[in-house]
Amino acid sequence: MTDQVPAIEQVGPLPVPLEPRAQSPKVVLVVPAHDEEEVLELAFTEIGNVLDGLGVEWSIVFVNDGRARSRPVSTTRSGTS
Repeated sequence: MTDQVPAIEQVGPLPVPLEPRAQSPKVVLVVPAHDEEEVLELAFTEIGNVLDGLGVEWSIVFVNDGRARSRPVSTTRSGTS
């Protein structure tokens, strides 16, 4: 068995030229949460550390997944680098 990396096929120029963005991109991450209230702070901190490294404006939305036994969870946290 050989470990060959497949070549990326050159398909030619893009149909429209890429232009610089007028604004910075924004990232919104939606995270389902079922019986996760006790770890939401840790999850926010860990995910936030990764998103901070992107250098963009970001938000995380934790949402209850709709199960009858779980408490409602709906919170949004944001950050910018």
